[in-house]
Amino acid sequence: MTLSSGKAVDLQGTLENTLGTLKVDISPAGLDVHLRIRREGESQDRDVSGSSLSLAEGSYTVTGTAAQYQNAVANVHITANAIATASLVFKKADTAPKTVAKAPPSTPVFGPDDWVKAGGWTRQDNMIVHQGGDYVLATPNLTQGTIRFTAVIVKGKRLEWVLAFRDNKNYLFFQIDDKNLTRYEVVNGGKASQVKIPHRLDRKQPMSFTISVTPTAIIHSVQQGGEWVILDNWSVLGSLVHGQFGFHIPSGDQIGLTDFRLAAN
Repeated sequence: MTLSSGKAVDLQGTLENTLGTLKVDISPAGLDVHLRIRREGESQDRDVSGSSLSLAEGSYTVTGTAAQYQNAVANVHITANAIATASLVFKKADTAPKTVAKAPPSTPVFGPDDWVKAGGWTRQDNMIVHQGGDYVLATPNLTQGTIRFTAVIVKGKRLEWVLAFRDNKNYLFFQIDDKNLTRYEVVNGGKASQVKIPHRLDRKQPMSFTISVTPTAIIHSVQQGGEWVILDNWSVLGSLVHGQFGFHIPSGDQIGLTDFRLAAN
């Protein structure tokens, strides 16, 4: 659900024996926010839908996501026949180049030559190219590090990649189309709720990305007008950020890389 900040809204959901009411207050004003909620003891968040929600007694975590802002989180306890307010205060993501534009070491752990040696990539002019072939994975297991690449969609409509790939049922998925960066988590073959973040990239032109990976977050930055700008700051559980980076290239598609550097910290 997308909300406009500066307004308190009621959220109403599953009826149980003993219910209370949750209100969410968002600041600053003029912000489009995607909300998720998780009850204590549950394993996954769920998206909020509708204009109001009554909740069973208990403790809840409310998470808000907004483009160009850090995620906002509030913990709230719901009591029967009472109103509880979750205040989500969003802070601007730090767009200083030093946070995302730090170059990897001069000798990367994995580069273009390594892709070619792994097979399936061919050299064409100033880039390496791969035909559609499902998942194409870099060999290092990554828990913390930096990935930077410039990609060209030679054939197809989307650019897709994965992080924390442990097998084809457990990974973090990212996709760039004409309008949005879409991301979601796959756990034991089940797809969690997806988040869409608007971008201003032209997918018909080369697109440059820097991905900063930490044990608790994945930060995507894009190059726009000669500057690096944070597109998404995703806070995730430390146990999830472990595995391989790679591209997902559907059958019939073709991508090219004019630059690629992966370095583990």
